Amino acid sequence: EAAAYADVLGLGGLDAIYAATTASSDHLHFGLGGSARGLCKAAWSQPVDLSFVRSCSPNTVLLAAGSLDLGALSPPLRLLSSLRPPPAGYVRLRSLVGACRGAATTAQKVENVLAALGTQVAMALSLEKGPIPKPELLLRIAVRDAERFAPMLRHVEEAVAQRGLEWKTRELDAHRIRFVQVPLAEADLQLSPCYVLHDGALWIASDTAALVRMLRQTEAELAQAADMQQLLQHAAKASGVVHVRSARAAALGWRSLAGLLRAQMNERRDELGVGSEVVPDEEQVAAALGTTTLTWRVDERGVTVANHGPLRLGTLWTGFAALVDDVLQRASGRVF
Repeated sequence: EAAAYADVLGLGGLDAIYAATTASSDHLHFGLGGSARGLCKAAWSQPVDLSFVRSCSPNTVLLAAGSLDLGALSPPLRLLSSLRPPPAGYVRLRSLVGACRGAATTAQKVENVLAALGTQVAMALSLEKGPIPKPELLLRIAVRDAERFAPMLRHVEEAVAQRGLEWKTRELDAHRIRFVQVPLAEADLQLSPCYVLHDGALWIASDTAALVRMLRQTEAELAQAADMQQLLQHAAKASGVVHVRSARAAALGWRSLAGLLRAQMNERRDELGVGSEVVPDEEQVAAALGTTTLTWRVDERGVTVANHGPLRLGTLWTGFAALVDDVLQRASGRVF
């Protein structure tokens, strides 16, 4: 019975663990046996598609993308349900089935939704320029069959409307952006979560401005950036990536934060013995942070994880020590 579960889940024995580090990257491999068509491998084994980058804002500071073939989960899930569950898990399984029935969800409906989805998911977080950088979230979910997926969107809209929020439509060329306005009185802000079906995918954003920018974008400015070219090299044959553009975040946000730090340190100059001169400028911070790319690959051999860039365990300690040393050097000429 254990062998049957292992085959369905795609998880066999752990036969190897390999770790290595270089001057610029870390690598970790877990050798896991089991069927490549098993539950835990089938959904994540395809290569990641980074065409999403062409639609992202040049002010993107965090990007994540990966293969997620939910439709591939249906066969192993059906096989898993046919196996005799262990007594300890039977109560939990029965509770889950009851919850699904309470939500008027059937297995066939779930399979229809999963089959309508594509094999790729991606998201991007950007800091758009302003007196205070404005964070915007953009999410892309590949869709195979928009007609089969449409009932799910209507169901979500109905659920949101029952909470007293009104759906509105913004026409942009041939696209219909659906959005709701959510006021945040405590923060004196108003969000407008929205979605649109476009180019074989469901696009979701935290604000309509993000979707409008994506739909109107004619030049793939972000895709032409030097760090994006490095990302393409690191992500070759990978199942997923997380790309942190720390240098860009510093260029966009450090100026405002540094201004506050300099003002505070100048006010406490007599107490601290140093002032704003010890606060690094945005160029120094950007050069120190750079960009970091985390990739993972899932295949019949197991899972391989690689980390490229300064945000690694060893370099974090080195960078912290260098920062402390720089601050002490700047303060060395001061009389305490």
